[in-house]
Amino acid sequence: MRFPSAFLGLKPPRIIVAEVTQLEHRRISTDRLVIVQISIADIQALVDGYPEQVEWLLTASFPKPYMPPPLMDDALPFICGWLHDHPNDHWWKPWFFADRERRIIVGSAGFSGPSQSGALQLGYTVYSEYKGLGYATEAVQALLRETWSDASITAVQATIPPWHADSIRVAEKLGMTPVGETSDDEVGKIIVYEIARP
Repeated sequence: MRFPSAFLGLKPPRIIVAEVTQLEHRRISTDRLVIVQISIADIQALVDGYPEQVEWLLTASFPKPYMPPPLMDDALPFICGWLHDHPNDHWWKPWFFADRERRIIVGSAGFSGPSQSGALQLGYTVYSEYKGLGYATEAVQALLRETWSDASITAVQATIPPWHADSIRVAEKLGMTPVGETSDDEVGKIIVYEIARP
């Protein structure tokens, strides 16, 4: 999975409830958001162009006409294939998040990994019309709180091109700092941001 990927000095959003609605649908609520982890069947439905099941889970609608969040066109089929081959790898199941009051799905986030050292790779994306409203930061901050409940996870990383200011701003608000660089054939230089287990 690849997306452009504690608040510093900001009050974290209050986690209202974290629950398991079904075996494959974990749900988290924050002050503004409903965040749901979707199943392989849900991912396949999105790949096939049928968003209704995910809309039902979130009690919210995708922007019309339906299209996956930015960068998810290629990511969703890849994730679906990975999970078919690794059905117990729950970290790879993506989360979609919606503004509860407005009943609109505004973005998605998720992880891949963990590595042998216990680090997860984080990705997040928001529809362009909802950027700059703090949705990604609020959603991922809630997901990080859940992530740290797994004692085997040592760190979370995000790989972000240096020109992707929006993603860098979210990473910094989450308390992530640059720990290295790598490169990608398509986008060039990539900065590795990381937050260690608290």
